[in-house]
Amino acid sequence: MVGTTYWPNLQSGGLPSETTGEAWHYTSAHSLTRIDESDVMHASHIVSLNDPSELEYGLSLVREALAGDNLDGELRRVFDSHQEEIARKTAFYVLSASRNRDLLPQFRSYGTHAISLSDDCWMIDADFPSQFDERTLSPKWREVIYNRESAQAVLRRAAEECSATIWTAEAHAPHEVLRQARVAAVEYLVFWALHLKHPAYASEQEIRIVFDLSTDTPPLIKATESGSMVPYLKVRPQSGPLFYAVHLGPTANSASHSISASAAVERRRRQTSPLDVLPSRFSVTNSEIPFRQ
Repeated sequence: MVGTTYWPNLQSGGLPSETTGEAWHYTSAHSLTRIDESDVMHASHIVSLNDPSELEYGLSLVREALAGDNLDGELRRVFDSHQEEIARKTAFYVLSASRNRDLLPQFRSYGTHAISLSDDCWMIDADFPSQFDERTLSPKWREVIYNRESAQAVLRRAAEECSATIWTAEAHAPHEVLRQARVAAVEYLVFWALHLKHPAYASEQEIRIVFDLSTDTPPLIKATESGSMVPYLKVRPQSGPLFYAVHLGPTANSASHSISASAAVERRRRQTSPLDVLPSRFSVTNSEIPFRQ
């Protein structure tokens, strides 16, 4: 049972909101070539996040939320007993971007380019195995919450809603149904925890899409440039171009990079009607950060 499918309507005020606007994905020249050729993005499984502490931080906030009063006591027990399996068996995949296209730490961490991804609704690529059942609760970009108090309030509110629903069902629902509901509630809380990051990373100005899928079929796998193996999904916008613009980082400010990026952007412009997307959105720009050897 996938938590965000079991609890489809618990999106009250305070949960990370959907957002539109610029979504800049930092990437290497090698990865940009792959993106240009395939016209899809890769959403990585949560066990493959660049910083493993992200998941640990989110789970610690879930643990705190479940320790509060006025909650279903069994939820904490289910969380504690399933914690080791959550990361491995919960099929959450993350696509990340930033509001800011010119952050030196991001260029240093992820590559020489930033691409402006679509702010439309996203979906699993059509070439993905058809037996996968897409159950995403977050088809659009959502703001990452860095403020700890706000993050705690998000999870506490979600836990209270799940508890109230479980208590209402206790009088008539079979034991097995209640057990499944509690497991799904924990997964639901983990889903929202993936939109929370430590305040120390607030300068990243991150937004992200978290895809929640059935675990019946194995994901795709790839080898990264560093040699690691990563489970992932192919994702793309439901309509319109994958990306609109390329921003060249301080080490990519050359004629070769500019010509190559312009070709990738021009391909997207020619695929798009000017009635759907303003031609001015398609551009190649250079970083204002000075390059240092």
